[in-house]
Amino acid sequence: MMLNEEGRVEVLVTYNLLARSKGSRKAFLRIKCEYDLVYESAERLPQEFFEMYSKTSLPLNVWPYFREFVQSTSTRMGLPPITMPLFKTLPASIRKD
Repeated sequence: MMLNEEGRVEVLVTYNLLARSKGSRKAFLRIKCEYDLVYESAERLPQEFFEMYSKTSLPLNVWPYFREFVQSTSTRMGLPPITMPLFKTLPASIRKD
């Protein structure tokens, strides 16, 4: 995460999906997707805000795009569509960071 003086934040988010057959340790499919996110604000927000945001809202906001990417990519590959689960967050009281 890069935070500059103008209130612009750039974050690189990477997701990897590895698919294995039952009982196998070797993956037969890997789908990797990177998102370069740029956030701009009229006011410079504190670093602490983006540290918290990157652990809470950011994954929740990006996950649907990864789900769609995996499903459409697997379909274009001639495989049955892979539907990723919905993103669920844990309450802060039980989350282990």
